[in-house]
Amino acid sequence: MDSFDRTPVLINLIFILFNWIVFINLAIEPFGMNQVTATELKQWINEGKDFLLVDIREDWEREAYNLGGLHIPMGSLIPSLNEIPADKSVVLYCEKGIRSVLAIQRLETFGLHNLFNLSGGVSAWKRSL
Repeated sequence: MDSFDRTPVLINLIFILFNWIVFINLAIEPFGMNQVTATELKQWINEGKDFLLVDIREDWEREAYNLGGLHIPMGSLIPSLNEIPADKSVVLYCEKGIRSVLAIQRLETFGLHNLFNLSGGVSAWKRSL
């Protein structure tokens, strides 16, 4: 009979799973970050709200499906800071809304606090059509 106590292993696995779930939730909907849903973004567009839409996806992703707006791939954001206004709302989007969260976190370190993440990204936009 095996006398190995599996309890510590199970506790560690539960702890790792819990931390992974928390990490994923923070990456998708981080505390304090401005979010806009696809429905809200459509409302902004219909109302003529003054904002800039920025697609941070790669060229091939934009060619496959394009919401419009300024195209600055994520790797070019910092060198293109001068193209991102600080005086009006700026909505960043990617495919799932995760890269745009990371991009916003990076841009906020440069003093930009007028940024919104398209929650769920292009995938959410397509589902809302």
